[in-house]
Amino acid sequence: MRISKLVLISSAGIKKPRTPKIWFKIYAYKFSKLIAKLPILKIFLQPKLDVYRARSGSADYRNASGIMRSILVRIVNEDIRKLLPQVDAQTLLIWGEKDTSAPLAGGKLMQELIYDSEIKVIPGCGHFPHIDNFALVTAAIDNFLLNKLY
Repeated sequence: MRISKLVLISSAGIKKPRTPKIWFKIYAYKFSKLIAKLPILKIFLQPKLDVYRARSGSADYRNASGIMRSILVRIVNEDIRKLLPQVDAQTLLIWGEKDTSAPLAGGKLMQELIYDSEIKVIPGCGHFPHIDNFALVTAAIDNFLLNKLY
């Protein structure tokens, strides 16, 4: 069965560029996790790592556990821009104007790379526009599915 229409809301797929500060944080954390496995250091470092993870991870990361967390990490680190031109379904991209988890620039790039696509930016919303402005998002989806322009 071929998909004729696709709706993506604040989708992952365009990897955010990382600043040197972000790279340092990532590798400092990974190094700390590694040395925290040593028997004596584990007692002192593990609680500090838990506090750091709770403060610095995204809400999605903090709320995920086990296999869901590892899947989330793989998804947000995947860059699918080479695959997007192959999408042949009419696509509606819905993005929150103030999304910091999947920035609007990534949504606009997806819109450029997917042939038959439109982007609907939801003003004042973050990463969850379907929660922040349910009425506007559902209206956009309804209009898209009914082939109306908005």
